[in-house]
Amino acid sequence: MAGAKDSVVTIPAAVADTLVKFSQAVWDEDADDTTTIDSGTSGGTLYAIEIDNSANSVDVYLKGWFIAGVGTVNIGTTAPNLVLKCASGTKTQYTFSNGVKYTLQFRVAVLTTGGTAGTTAPDSTVYANFLFTAD
Repeated sequence: MAGAKDSVVTIPAAVADTLVKFSQAVWDEDADDTTTIDSGTSGGTLYAIEIDNSANSVDVYLKGWFIAGVGTVNIGTTAPNLVLKCASGTKTQYTFSNGVKYTLQFRVAVLTTGGTAGTTAPDSTVYANFLFTAD
């Protein structure tokens, strides 16, 4: 919704008891690895992500891959399943009202270029909070 500053996510009561909030520093210091979110090995549903880029003077992109086990993610060539932008010096929250279902592990990296391309990490740590259920 254009111009909206707040959004409401309605989570069914049966799901609410199983929600997991996971906080993670996802700064990828050398841009050759990803952070595996402890989301279980059989997937889950992602309801929200908050990205804290307040320590950087450049925009960053949190890229997410739904991948089996320790599967291969090649930063800059493996197409991400999810790309979320956070402007420089800000915090940004993304909510998914119906959740984003994934069937594998969720791995993330934060870089300064959106899309598939880009291997440059930001200068300072970027933190993210994830709200999900694990299957």
